[in-house]
Amino acid sequence: MSYRKYLAISAAALLACTATAASATQIVLTPTAVIGSSGSYDPRFVAGNILDQQTGAINETFANGYWINPDNGPANAYITIDLGAAYSLTGFELFNTHNGNYGDRGTGAFTIIGGNTVSDLGGGNFSLTGTTFILANGTLSASPVAGTLAGQNFASLNNGSFRYLQFLPTGVASANTSCCGSNVFGLNELRVSAVPEPTTWAMMLAGFGLMGFGLRRHARQTVRVAFA
Repeated sequence: MSYRKYLAISAAALLACTATAASATQIVLTPTAVIGSSGSYDPRFVAGNILDQQTGAINETFANGYWINPDNGPANAYITIDLGAAYSLTGFELFNTHNGNYGDRGTGAFTIIGGNTVSDLGGGNFSLTGTTFILANGTLSASPVAGTLAGQNFASLNNGSFRYLQFLPTGVASANTSCCGSNVFGLNELRVSAVPEPTTWAMMLAGFGLMGFGLRRHARQTVRVAFA
């Protein structure tokens, strides 16, 4: 294969890889990524449950896969998530709860903030500190009393890189509004999407550069042997 032909093929491959890399991909998280919260309704409804089904349709049953605030719990409820590394986030998919066909305890208004430092409030319960940025805010629609939960998508409002997220519910949206006290926020699942970091792009480009250099050197050696 000629050097020029190789460069053309490499450039095409690089463009294809670039297009693929530029597409947002989901960061698959596990419940252990939740490193802090303001509390739960009881031991069945822990904050980590919002990350226990990172793919597929969600058919919620009672006490299955969602976090919930105590009745009349703190108005400044939060969940802190560690992504494991800094990512440039592109969007969030949230699945509101219907509390296992009770049709209550869903989140309405919410904000998601991002940052790169956290502080232990005690007992391994971490909260964001330092400079934070709003990554998403809006209002979730109430889920029907029964049936499959629908994902609701929100684009990231900031293209910076963040390791830590905090989900902050501030309103309630439920099909059954007669239940419960105040601040009864609930959420079934949260999914996060991101694009590759600059270091990933740099490594990919460097790899193609080294391949091109190696082939060019090989081509020169072949020419010398042909004329020897």
